[in-house]
Amino acid sequence: MPKTTDNPSLDFAVLLLNDSSLTDTDELAFGLQTLRRQWSGSAHQPASWSVYTRDTAPLAAVLLPTIQTRYLLVLMEPSLLGMATLPQDLADALEAGDALCALVEESRFAKDQWEPDYRTLVDFERYVTRRSALPCCLPHAGRVHKQPKAYMLQIEKLRNWPVPAQVSWTDLPAALAAGTVLAPRAYVHSYADYQQGARPEMLDLLGSDVKRLLDVGGGEGGFARSFALQRHGEAVLVEPGWAAAKRARDSGLQVIEGGIESVDAARYGLFQAVSFLDVLEHMTDPLAALRSARKLLVPGGVVLLSVPNIGYWSVVRDLMLGRFDYLPVGILCNTHLRFFTANSVEQLLRDAGFEVIQLRRHGPAMNEELLRFIQVAKAAGLECDEENLATESLHVLAHAR
Repeated sequence: MPKTTDNPSLDFAVLLLNDSSLTDTDELAFGLQTLRRQWSGSAHQPASWSVYTRDTAPLAAVLLPTIQTRYLLVLMEPSLLGMATLPQDLADALEAGDALCALVEESRFAKDQWEPDYRTLVDFERYVTRRSALPCCLPHAGRVHKQPKAYMLQIEKLRNWPVPAQVSWTDLPAALAAGTVLAPRAYVHSYADYQQGARPEMLDLLGSDVKRLLDVGGGEGGFARSFALQRHGEAVLVEPGWAAAKRARDSGLQVIEGGIESVDAARYGLFQAVSFLDVLEHMTDPLAALRSARKLLVPGGVVLLSVPNIGYWSVVRDLMLGRFDYLPVGILCNTHLRFFTANSVEQLLRDAGFEVIQLRRHGPAMNEELLRFIQVAKAAGLECDEENLATESLHVLAHAR
């Protein structure tokens, strides 16, 4: 992927409103580092980055007259995935539409044939490349009323436009009305909800008799709340991240800030289930964590796991291409320290004193590219586990032996 924008003459600055529920996480730090590298300007003209929070940012009417570049790229949140070509795509949309403001296209609006289907950076690059067949710019069609994640302003044209004195950066695209266009080729994926998942697909693995749950590393407590509401039971969250722990506590959950080793059975009691949903892969010692969980279970208690499958076909394909690219989220999240397949996670559970009750493979339906991948591998005489290649994540229920 290119490190800077393609056009050496593209003259833009960046305004980032650095408010995120992922503040102080390694994932966000990695993601921001990537954005700064990608949208750093040309080799001859580095882009200036100004970073504020929503509370500290000067109003648009105050800051815009001070911008000396041709364009201003406004990032309304830091937790974004994008391509290095995005500033150029936005500038092209501004010029083609003779516009004041160009909005990015976002994953939340991508539907039908443009439904996001990427799992790795290679997938993401190919998806964005496919979007180059879309029009350069379109009417915004009401998108400006849905709190845009990012947009670009054409500063020279704005100098002749009366920006309302009190308009916020969030509301500016709407205030510019017909001067705002949509740039379908300029695409971003927001991972702001990274720690908010309720994970409803995991609840049915727990028996109806399970009424007391310890959820380990559950972020802002989405799964713990979902369990408590559905089962009319008690859920306790263990979360090491202070920001996520605070949000969970503010929502009414009982939260232990720290790791599972900080849970004292004498104080908190025993649990019928302990869950690790996409957590073990982030741990330096998942075996020790599972052994700690075993000590916190009542007789007959269970552990509930979800882990990504490193044998998923797009990861295997990327390795064949010489690629293994970390992202802030997903199967190759930059904070993953351990990697699992079905065999290795079952062995890990056995070593921790558990026996698998149910192992469920989760993944999207096989597409044509995967089927061709398997066919070519077989034609070359290579053995391949088709079920493993189609498995994106593993959902496991196990009880103590």
